[in-house]
Amino acid sequence: MKPNGLSVIPLAAALLPAVTIHLCYIIAASHGHVPWCVPYWDSCVSISATGRQSPESYIFRGLMIPTAVVFMAYWLLCHAWLKQLGSRHPGVRHAMLALGVAGAVGLIWYTAVLGSEGRVFFIQRRAGVTSFFVMTVLAQCLLTLELATIERRRSTGVSGPVRGVMAVLATVIVASGLVSLVLSATVAAYDRIEDAYEWVITALILGHALVTHFAWRQSGFTARLETGSPPGEDPVDRL
Repeated sequence: MKPNGLSVIPLAAALLPAVTIHLCYIIAASHGHVPWCVPYWDSCVSISATGRQSPESYIFRGLMIPTAVVFMAYWLLCHAWLKQLGSRHPGVRHAMLALGVAGAVGLIWYTAVLGSEGRVFFIQRRAGVTSFFVMTVLAQCLLTLELATIERRRSTGVSGPVRGVMAVLATVIVASGLVSLVLSATVAAYDRIEDAYEWVITALILGHALVTHFAWRQSGFTARLETGSPPGEDPVDRL
């Protein structure tokens, strides 16, 4: 892999929220605010519950809002990355960027009102976190599809296994989301597993960002667009 300082951005987008929610869970459980369990399959506590009360709430807000800012930078750089690789679909890139940034804004809003009491704040929290999940997943799908489109025309430098993992994660996330919608509308007992689903889908989303870290390194992404043909592109392709 080629050295690439920019690849720290997707690494931070993946690891910062992962560390935040698990650290806050440990603190919340140690103070008796949530039960000790394995939330990925016990479905015993929501992610939101790990950041509602102090002292864990200070850590949750203090790290989750910077996480949203990192995600904004991540999507801006993803836009530049696809362009540098030779993307010919600016509409796809712009849509990906808009969705990703909108999702990050939703995360900020959700974090800002977390812990506030009342029906209005509950609706705002749901709107914020739903926006983050839906917009981020759609942006990840567009990123994955556009990378595959570019690869069919010329080599991007990203290995098959890395592209394959990105595609599998995007597919599983979307399929899981659709299944969740169907179950929530048809199965009364769905609320018993909803919290576990939230933890799992979050892990998958962060996993997709983590894989991007390796893709950027493999492709040698520098965020410096060349005036000539992108590396590996036949000048005839530009005609």
